[in-house]
Amino acid sequence: MKQYVKLMADYSSSGLWDINGVMMDSTSLPISETLRSAIDAWCGDYEDSQFFLAPPDRDVVFDRITFNQAGAMLAERIQNELPLWTVVHRPE
Repeated sequence: MKQYVKLMADYSSSGLWDINGVMMDSTSLPISETLRSAIDAWCGDYEDSQFFLAPPDRDVVFDRITFNQAGAMLAERIQNELPLWTVVHRPE
């Protein structure tokens, strides 16, 4: 069976999910520490976004387009490091 990982931001998550929708720890993936740190930073940006608040209550600007582009680039980097895996990115 081909290995699978989905990159999808969610609050209090690693941003990585298996085929059954179970959150994965980034250390369970055979990826570089540089990529692991980039995924962690991307998830941190989502945590800080206050996206869960209605716009009048947010005190930060969340640029969904830029965030999704960064996620797509991260998914591409994951795919490059794990060429035999199925890598999916679910944008916000």
